[in-house]
Amino acid sequence: MVETFFKTLPENQVIPSDKGQLDHNKWDVLLKKYVDAEGFVDYQGFKKQEEELKEYLDYLNENPPQKTWSINEQFAYYINLYHSDAIYIILINDLPDSIKDIDGPLGSVWLKKFIKVDDKEYALAAIEKNVLQKMGNARIHFAINCASYSCPKCTKHRIYRSKCECAYE
Repeated sequence: MVETFFKTLPENQVIPSDKGQLDHNKWDVLLKKYVDAEGFVDYQGFKKQEEELKEYLDYLNENPPQKTWSINEQFAYYINLYHSDAIYIILINDLPDSIKDIDGPLGSVWLKKFIKVDDKEYALAAIEKNVLQKMGNARIHFAINCASYSCPKCTKHRIYRSKCECAYE
């Protein structure tokens, strides 16, 4: 299970990590380029920049949440991680018609461990159920996009820590 922490930082304090404040700009650029105004993802376009997406995922893996992070920073980290990995698993599985066509334990892609945080592997279901839902935000289902047509649409922008409270109201 991914360990989460609920201590908060004083207002405007920089979040410590080996590389300083986490930089989600690479992810933001990809979203703006390959997600349209209605929230539909251009997977063919993303495929052309799969390496940039992988670099972002490696960056998140190398900069896991810290005990000193606020709950909003943790929430933003895991939402961005979930969204980027949901897209990545589609790309590395040759763009199936549906994410549900990707095999995993018990025939479910949601249980397939491929998401890396601090070099430990987790499944989409683990991030959703064991981390995000336990953060206590009842709107979590509306915040995550599982890359399935029936899920909420993807946002065109990354999730910012300062906007976690208002982004889904």
